[in-house]
Amino acid sequence: MPGSALDPLRLHHTQIANLLESLNAADGVRGNLLRDLFVELRVLSVLEQQVFYPAVASVLGKDLRRHAEKELYAILAMMLQLEREQTDEDRFREDLATVCDRFKHHVHEQEGDVFGEVQAHSRELDLSALSYRLQSRKSDVRASMRAGLRAYSTTRCA
Repeated sequence: MPGSALDPLRLHHTQIANLLESLNAADGVRGNLLRDLFVELRVLSVLEQQVFYPAVASVLGKDLRRHAEKELYAILAMMLQLEREQTDEDRFREDLATVCDRFKHHVHEQEGDVFGEVQAHSRELDLSALSYRLQSRKSDVRASMRAGLRAYSTTRCA
């Protein structure tokens, strides 16, 4: 099925958008939402950089790939800023709006330009294998990230 490799990324985009929406609606303690959002953005970054873009590099220009990587890096950097600003509500809301806007822009470009190129060249790519690798790597990275955060939380509180 052409485009099946793109479904895991589309689903992940939706998960992150939902987390951003929940974080935007949250009042008070946001630690778990911030942690979950950071984990999922990092998972997305790994999926794109280590699995997706290398697999489709033959049909994409380098500029599209670099641009997407820079966008995600900027979003992750903003997430670190958000974590530090939880006590300044106005600044937090302002930076959260920036993260939301940047993520929406990233999704719009990726699901439009990038996915369009991949679908146009689907005969040249093994999209079924790519879908499997994305799903498998997603599970591995998510588990690793969560284990690392638990270890960090345990040692930090000790």
